Amino acid sequence: MKTLLFLLLISTQLSAQEVTKQSTITCTYAGGIARETQNIRQMEHDDWATFEQKTRAMFKNDQGLINLLTIAKTVYDYAPIATDVTDVFNAVFDSCIGKHITQTVSAPEFAL
Repeated sequence: MKTLLFLLLISTQLSAQEVTKQSTITCTYAGGIARETQNIRQMEHDDWATFEQKTRAMFKNDQGLINLLTIAKTVYDYAPIATDVTDVFNAVFDSCIGKHITQTVSAPEFAL
């Protein structure tokens, strides 16, 4: 019985680590897209319609483009053009990670 509980605890811990790793990868991607969007925005001074049009011309219409445009629209809507690209990355990354963190539930201690 102790072995079964131990294996269950280990498998749960590994699963949680994988979720955390995947969340970190996803949020780093989102932050990177946001940072590059702000960088392009500052260099080219495009409004949203122009940025969207240029982006649609460069990429095929698939889920990747939709994701990119969703993140970019967030940057255009919420970050002033003068905001530092690192601050934009941090804001998007932190917001994304916040959505992936779940509340830790305390389980009763087991008498092993």
